Amino acid sequence: MTFPPLSEIVKSDQQSKLDHLSAACPAVMYSSCPGAYELTAVSKSVTSLFGYTDQDLLAEPTRWLSLIHPDDRSLALETLSQGTLDVWQECEYRFFHKQLGYRWVQNIFQLVSKPNGPGLELIGCWLDRTEHLQHRLAQQQRDNLLTAVAEASQYLLTGSHFNTAVTKALAVVGNAAQIDRLYVCELHTSTAGVLTPQLRYAWVKKTESASSLHLPWTVPSDVIGQRRWYQSLVRRLPFSQLTRDFHEIERSHLKRADICSVFLLPIIIEDQLWGFMSFENRHIERQWSTPDISLLQTLVASLSGALKHHQKETELLHHAFHDPLTDLPNRALFINRLEQSLKQLQRYPDYLFAVLFLDLDRFKIINDSMGHGVGDQLLMGIAERLLSSLRPGDTASRLGGDEFVILLNGLQNQEDATSTAERLRQQLTLPFNLGVHEIFIDVSIGITLSNFGYHDAEQVLQDADVAMYQAKSAGKGCHKVFNTGMQSQTMARSQLETEMRRAIERQAFEIYYQPIVCLKTGAIDAFEALIRWYDSNHQPIAASDLIGIAEESGMIQDLGLSVLQQACNQLRQWQRLPDYETLRISVNLSAKQLFHSDLVTKVADIIAASRIDPTHLKLELTESTIIRNDQTTISLLKQLRELGLELYLDDFGAGYSSLSYLYSLPINALKIDQTFVQRIDMGAEGQAIIRSILLLANNLDLQVVAEGVENKIQLNYLNSLNCTHGQGFLFAPPLTARGATSLLRSQDRFEYQSA
Repeated sequence: MTFPPLSEIVKSDQQSKLDHLSAACPAVMYSSCPGAYELTAVSKSVTSLFGYTDQDLLAEPTRWLSLIHPDDRSLALETLSQGTLDVWQECEYRFFHKQLGYRWVQNIFQLVSKPNGPGLELIGCWLDRTEHLQHRLAQQQRDNLLTAVAEASQYLLTGSHFNTAVTKALAVVGNAAQIDRLYVCELHTSTAGVLTPQLRYAWVKKTESASSLHLPWTVPSDVIGQRRWYQSLVRRLPFSQLTRDFHEIERSHLKRADICSVFLLPIIIEDQLWGFMSFENRHIERQWSTPDISLLQTLVASLSGALKHHQKETELLHHAFHDPLTDLPNRALFINRLEQSLKQLQRYPDYLFAVLFLDLDRFKIINDSMGHGVGDQLLMGIAERLLSSLRPGDTASRLGGDEFVILLNGLQNQEDATSTAERLRQQLTLPFNLGVHEIFIDVSIGITLSNFGYHDAEQVLQDADVAMYQAKSAGKGCHKVFNTGMQSQTMARSQLETEMRRAIERQAFEIYYQPIVCLKTGAIDAFEALIRWYDSNHQPIAASDLIGIAEESGMIQDLGLSVLQQACNQLRQWQRLPDYETLRISVNLSAKQLFHSDLVTKVADIIAASRIDPTHLKLELTESTIIRNDQTTISLLKQLRELGLELYLDDFGAGYSSLSYLYSLPINALKIDQTFVQRIDMGAEGQAIIRSILLLANNLDLQVVAEGVENKIQLNYLNSLNCTHGQGFLFAPPLTARGATSLLRSQDRFEYQSA
């Protein structure tokens, strides 16, 4: 018997160990020819990695190249071709597993010299990286989703245009979440008393057609309440389900919408189910992970907050542009729509519109004799009849009191306007049954047509007003169309302007002062300066008319600065009185004053000349003054603030109220419009707006002054809400400078504060 040499036994034992290690190692080792990449050797562990035996691959040495995913093959071969002698390199690609399909592998390789002769060979190993890459991809997707949710929340909570912000938020989240469609639906109560979804916002993937927008939740009302998705939302729980697992009726709807899986999250606003957000996949059966659900719940929380904020802002904006009694568009909204008609007229010279100015005959008598409650009901009844008598494109507006205006667009001729006026008059002369009262009224209507070549909305309204007075003077219950023969009114206006100019030169205006009181202590904190003037016939001119004429005639800057100078000088005198060193003065600033080129310089000069502390001066601006809210407005207001004075927003709630400018403009305080203060007496309905404004001001760290406080009911309610200041006839009417001085000397506080 012969035995092999000992060296061969040792070598065989080593090879056996290497084969064992190779088979046990998770990595597959191989060698191949460079360039052609024909396999020359491969470890047996290839079977567990790819499902093929080593003999399968060695029998066809280049077959392994065909098993690389077509999308990855060219890059893999390019990387292999760049192999460097004795330098390890790597690449990743998908390799087809015989039973499991494509798997991600990591290929580590280098060129080496052949051990038994000249030339090079490519050696390397394959490692299965599928689970690692899937985990890394999932983490990357989660990171992307986290970033997207943060970005979307930023849009929702800081965006100035809500619809744009929601659109951006849905887009960034939809892309990051790798879904096909994203809906925001509001739940409404149907006529059957069941909540049904209504689409509010939607996003579709770019590769999807816009026509694919289809709300699949329109199931019959008699079964909707039984559905699991609906029950989950009611319980405020997320709901995720594959289409094949839905009830037959819903499954058919989902299939028609090409939905494979859906994920719903409830939207809660003020502790009520408002609606839901729907995430839909059309091509894959998506299973949502717990971390992803938590991230998207954060998004929904941001959306809920944004929706709530938007609802409040929308309500406030609606109040700003609508009459609080009749809910008709107010003057500001009417002027806006009239300006749109004027723009249409500029584009199309043949375009015809008309403005009807209505004034109710006998309304004051009815209001005074039967009470304001009946008067209010009558105004609301008139508004309803006007709306029911107009076309959808027309506008009915209440300017205030018993004055209504109508904008009729797209008329064929003047007869369209006059026949509408007559029809409205006939409708309004029918009896109004208000409780136990049957009331009859008539109406005088002034009409102006756009064929006068108008460019200014206020001029249109003014001419309609002139025509209305002509109708009123002609007798009750008729209408008049404005013509050039009605210019006597304009001539009288011109005469008034001349008298005003002379009065400014002589400082013939009188300044009255109304105290602003600390509601907790009753102490006089400040005075508001109010201008008074009588024309040559000794007739009082309303302050609003006075300011309007001054603005339109270009005299507002001189008038405003004259009032400011007198008020500051008077304040300096009062501050010499004992205990009034810190008394303050409040002066109104009109829109055209604010945008005058040298306003800031002139205000600074007046402060210096009067030698008052600028912190004791407050300038009041109306909402219409700062509605532009552009960089020019912000810059001007900041320049005024830099002088040391304070800025107050006057008549808040009666103009263009918008939360956006409260955040951006440098104002110190809000003055609640007196119409809201007077409605405190109406109870909860009238008090809601006051409470909302005070809460808003508190959140924004703004002071509040309530205007028009007339009785202790109003005072006590304001005190209960911690409103700090008020002014009104409960304390004192506007007083002459002498009267205000006497008031300061006779008492240092009012005894009307609540206990």
